[in-house]
Amino acid sequence: MVRPCARFGLACALALMLAAKTGASAAPEGVRLYDTMASALSGETVGTRAGWREVGAGEINRPFKGAACVANGYVALVLRERSRGPECYYRLGAQMIKGPTLVASGLGGDRSRTITALKVIENEPEEVVVEAYAAAESGRKVTTRFAVKRDRPIVGIQPGDGMESILVEAAGRYAVLPDIFAGDLVVSAGDAAAPALRFPSERMLLQLLDGGNAIIECAWPSPGQKVRLLLEDHAFVGSEVACSKAKGPSVAVAVLAAPAIWREQILGELDPVKDRELEWRVPFRALWRADYRRTDGLIDSWKCIIRKSKDSFERFGVTTNLNASRTVWTTARGSFAYPACIEGDACFLRKTQYDEAPDIRYDDSRSAVIYPYRALSDGPAGAFGAVDVWCDALADAPGASLDDELEIKSVPRDKWPATCDVTADYEGIFDAGEEKAKKAFVLGRLDAMNNFVVAIRSRMNEYLDWCRRTRAFCAQTRAEQPRLAALVDELDGYLAKFDQVYRTRQLGERNPAAVHALTEKVAALIDSNDEKRSERAKEIGRQTRTIGGNQDDSIGEFRMLTKQLRQRAGYRMVEAKDDAAFEFARAVRQRTMEMLRTGFVHEFATTD
Repeated sequence: MVRPCARFGLACALALMLAAKTGASAAPEGVRLYDTMASALSGETVGTRAGWREVGAGEINRPFKGAACVANGYVALVLRERSRGPECYYRLGAQMIKGPTLVASGLGGDRSRTITALKVIENEPEEVVVEAYAAAESGRKVTTRFAVKRDRPIVGIQPGDGMESILVEAAGRYAVLPDIFAGDLVVSAGDAAAPALRFPSERMLLQLLDGGNAIIECAWPSPGQKVRLLLEDHAFVGSEVACSKAKGPSVAVAVLAAPAIWREQILGELDPVKDRELEWRVPFRALWRADYRRTDGLIDSWKCIIRKSKDSFERFGVTTNLNASRTVWTTARGSFAYPACIEGDACFLRKTQYDEAPDIRYDDSRSAVIYPYRALSDGPAGAFGAVDVWCDALADAPGASLDDELEIKSVPRDKWPATCDVTADYEGIFDAGEEKAKKAFVLGRLDAMNNFVVAIRSRMNEYLDWCRRTRAFCAQTRAEQPRLAALVDELDGYLAKFDQVYRTRQLGERNPAAVHALTEKVAALIDSNDEKRSERAKEIGRQTRTIGGNQDDSIGEFRMLTKQLRQRAGYRMVEAKDDAAFEFARAVRQRTMEMLRTGFVHEFATTD
């Protein structure tokens, strides 16, 4: 099972996380502070620590003859005077590899030029905190605290005097903003035309490093912190996150490392009918996510389900009608082969086609990108996913906010039996001639089905009301900022499709009142002497399922459109040329959360 961060509260989730990571196979050491003395710095010396001198726990006033190094079993942070910022090394097998450099900045991007002094604030086996004083390029002073705790591949960054942001310098090929509620945002460095891209400030951002063995993750507690990704020569060179002493927010920087911890697979090499086993071994047991690029530029984010036996899967919330051949059915896409599956340490992908959603096609020229989304409670010690780091970074955030942001909640009204189940029940009873003997049962089921139809229609009306409000917001923006008309019209186009669905599925007449009239006919048949009671019950059942099926399909399509709107708005934020375009797209993206935080089972909210 996935670690239940939201369901049981953050404190319980972090306790489970740490318990899983402090077992016998976890890194045996706590956090240690070293003086590197005169040693030259390299991955080898950081790994062996040859010639270094350990600073005893509790000792904080000792002067350093070389650099200061804070190390646990996962990362080593080297702070040395006359460097631009601390250098982070990460463990890959038996080796230590040089990772990101952390460069503090002051007002206006006034970046650190050199560290001038260090001070140890805390030196305990559970946590070491070092304060760095730097001179910026303008000569102004910038102060930053760096904290490393035991058993986590995370460096905590606490802003001090003069600090306004942290630049995490690292070269990467892809940037990923994981999204719990819709498809991820995935940006390839080769597609970026501007020297800096501003991302939605949704509390985490991944840089997938070249080579596939490491992922740099930045996570932060406040959605108000601005985030940019920097490029040079069509290559990502770092991410910058706002953090200042005046405003309070911190930043966590993590290095998730393992051989081939992320993977890309060209979609054109996949088959729509047969699985392809990737030439890649899954490095550890976890919930992995596979991001498929579509021809419309959007991303389908698939959980890599895990096959436990021929007929059994770890589904991670994927629809219950998953069968042995991995065929599933959803209201928005019909029946299709689920695209991503792990068996043992092998990963199988296919380029699924959707007969009932033919406009959804995958881009053969692009790659699917796979990364660890979340660790599992029975996974190996030391295995982290993107959401685990995020949970840690949000440890001090309000609990209610966490619950909203870590889990799609079920709509409380979603508790009644669906039309297909109830009609199948009473058709079988009429077939067996047991309708009079089971009258009370049938009437009870009919009442429950009426409640279901009313409940799901109320959810549909919530979508339609939200759509009308959002379209009014778009119209107001178009009138007040006419230069945004093209962007407004593009995003409003997704909202216009809600009315198209309503008309196409004839939802005006296919409504709860029509179902109620049909249930009264079934009730009347129970005591009738009509010799064709069974045939008439089946015909009423077909009519009922037509209405129920159209409602079910519509609510699935409403959710899919809302998810697509959210993702499209996110990409327009990344591509925005000015603050006005960014803020409009941000407002639309945020509005989608009014609907996406919750869902009926018929919306298939967690399937992709």
